[in-house]
Amino acid sequence: MSAIKVGDLVWSPQTSWLRLGIVKSARIDDKGWAQYSVDWQQEEIYTEREEAYRAINPNYRTNNTNHAPDRAEFRAGQIYVVDPERLTKIMELYRKDIA
Repeated sequence: MSAIKVGDLVWSPQTSWLRLGIVKSARIDDKGWAQYSVDWQQEEIYTEREEAYRAINPNYRTNNTNHAPDRAEFRAGQIYVVDPERLTKIMELYRKDIA
């Protein structure tokens, strides 16, 4: 596994939706943890689904900051690097398989 770097494509397992983003900054916090800010791609889809679920379940994730939609930073272990070339190959195979 490689270290996360600014510019990396990452995914988050924190939700039931595939959330992909690009790392915009990295820093080491006062406890020694690497913290990353992420520009999530097509975030409106995630936001709409979170809001819809929250409407039917008002207690949804209210005490869990790992899932906060306005969370500014993510710790290593909360996001993971995606190999764009591998993702492209997977999508090519998928398209070929459904054609």
